[in-house]
Amino acid sequence: MKIKNSIDSSVFLEADVSASRLAAGAVSITADKDGGAFINGALSITSGIPNIRIGPIHKFNPLTVACVPSTLVTPISTFIFDIPAKHAIATAALGALLASTL
Repeated sequence: MKIKNSIDSSVFLEADVSASRLAAGAVSITADKDGGAFINGALSITSGIPNIRIGPIHKFNPLTVACVPSTLVTPISTFIFDIPAKHAIATAALGALLASTL
């Protein structure tokens, strides 16, 4: 399915079984089942560095914002491991509660 204002318009919304795309000329956002998510054009993230996650367990090291240099003597990693344990504990507690009711 493709929705456009007019036949020759470069602005459209497209959706099918494996992908969806929102486009305005050269700027587009695509979510593909096999290929993942793609953002073409400028990107603005309005969040602090500690709130940006890369995958499920990596996030930016807060020391990168403090402008502490990484040297051979004092190496500082760009990413840190942040395993969301509070959610795992809550999920386990909920699972135990449901298992006890059965």
